[in-house]
Amino acid sequence: MHTQLTTDRTPGIHHITAIASDPQKNLDFYTRTLGLRLVKRTVNFDDPGSYHLYFGNELGSPGTILTFFPHPGARPGVQGVGYQTATAFAVPTGSLPSWAKRLDDMGVRVIERDTRFGQPLIRFADHDGMQLELIETPHADHLLSWKDGPVGAEIAVRGFHSATLTLGELQETADVLQTLGFTQQQTEGSRTRFIAHPTASTHPGEPIANIIDIVVDPDGQPGRLGAGVVHHIALRANNDAQQARYHARLSAAGLGVSPVRDRNYFRSIYFRTPGGVLFEIATDAPGFAVDEPAPALGMGLKLPAEYEPLRSRLEGTLPPIHIPTTPGLATHHHRFDANPNSAGTLILLHGTGGDERSLLPLGRKIAPTADLLSPRGNALEGDQWRFFKRLRPGVFDQADQAVRVRELAQWLAAAGQRYAINPQATAYVGFSNGANIAAAMLLRGQAGGIKRAVLIRAMVPGDPMPGVDLRGVRVLMLSGKDDEMVPVENANRLAAMLTEAGATVDHHMLDTGHGLVKADVELAMAWLGKEIPAALPHAALA
Repeated sequence: MHTQLTTDRTPGIHHITAIASDPQKNLDFYTRTLGLRLVKRTVNFDDPGSYHLYFGNELGSPGTILTFFPHPGARPGVQGVGYQTATAFAVPTGSLPSWAKRLDDMGVRVIERDTRFGQPLIRFADHDGMQLELIETPHADHLLSWKDGPVGAEIAVRGFHSATLTLGELQETADVLQTLGFTQQQTEGSRTRFIAHPTASTHPGEPIANIIDIVVDPDGQPGRLGAGVVHHIALRANNDAQQARYHARLSAAGLGVSPVRDRNYFRSIYFRTPGGVLFEIATDAPGFAVDEPAPALGMGLKLPAEYEPLRSRLEGTLPPIHIPTTPGLATHHHRFDANPNSAGTLILLHGTGGDERSLLPLGRKIAPTADLLSPRGNALEGDQWRFFKRLRPGVFDQADQAVRVRELAQWLAAAGQRYAINPQATAYVGFSNGANIAAAMLLRGQAGGIKRAVLIRAMVPGDPMPGVDLRGVRVLMLSGKDDEMVPVENANRLAAMLTEAGATVDHHMLDTGHGLVKADVELAMAWLGKEIPAALPHAALA
């Protein structure tokens, strides 16, 4: 089969689907580490007892969508002949050094640094061993990413750059690609590049995602499907008519194309190439906003109509996962205890394992006449609530922290309006993890209304944002000389960071460990008595 189509080209890759093991680890890696947005949470239409998770750019545009069938306990797959063996993302020119540092900070090892067809790349793997690449792409700068994600827009992933197939021979699969409108380009060693050219219907600013590379390895080990291995690659059809033309041509070539299947967000046909790779051709329409608005993509569990009667049973069967909230939609369980004789407000941030009730007794002791606002952290570690995740004790998940800091700052701003809180008569009181997120808000430039903070057993949450200005912020730090979790050096370093950024810091090193003691209450009460005197006015509650 070899029919070159010059007027009926696929624009390129629509999505790529792989097998994963633990759904929470999968969700965390691709949203927190790589900065992709969860754009849809549904079920495998052919196996509704398992999730189908979709990640992409802000809108879930074709050419950005990486999807997974996560199966807890799934055995590892084998990368090899007959499969897609690498998935490459496009990132802006000059961003790879920042990405290498980010991956290292997240505990992800860069396997290789290389150049392919003149473009620099780094190679690494996810928690299941799926082979991933970031490739600097000149056109990536102006493409849409996830602007509210945990990765800065200057380096964020813009969508797919290419997919690598490893095959025993070249020509049979090359013929299929050329039938769909790919053009064979240059060769580099055993690698041959095929490029699809977007048609006029491609939306401006959309990632091109139009490259498939074939690596020929006639003596290579056969691949085996499992966790960390790509299940199939989907190419784009501009519309149903183009998909129907492809169906006719591929069927005529004896490839055994499936009937059209409605996947709610696109319509699909499937076929397997002679080289063994499972391909799909998916329509661009209707897209992921068909059943939830763009700002809320990925927030709800969406089911096809035939499974909606089974919702209760499926929700009880599917593994529980924590869904990262979209900025602006973040919410926190909380308590607001109003005092009719209020002289200000304390915002209480609990430690690991606490909740919205944990620090209320402390708040009432150190500021008897204050209103108390106490949110619960949204990050789960086992069955314990935290304000952000950690990779291990003392080592914080920086990507998760960045998102949680922004979410909490936005929620607090909304809560301030709801409860008519006067920021000039407000202090933050955090213990342990709660103190750490308050420190992170300050050092990441998300201080918002923080003018005063009592940080009890706080430690360095991460490097401060360059140029952060904390002039006018006053901080009381209460640390323990014998704190088994926060070394004295670490506490002193945090105090120095805050001071260097312009904050006025009063740091006390107490003869205690990590737990709260009487001296914490006495020192906090005295400090707050000076910082928020009873004479300060407080706006009436709404």
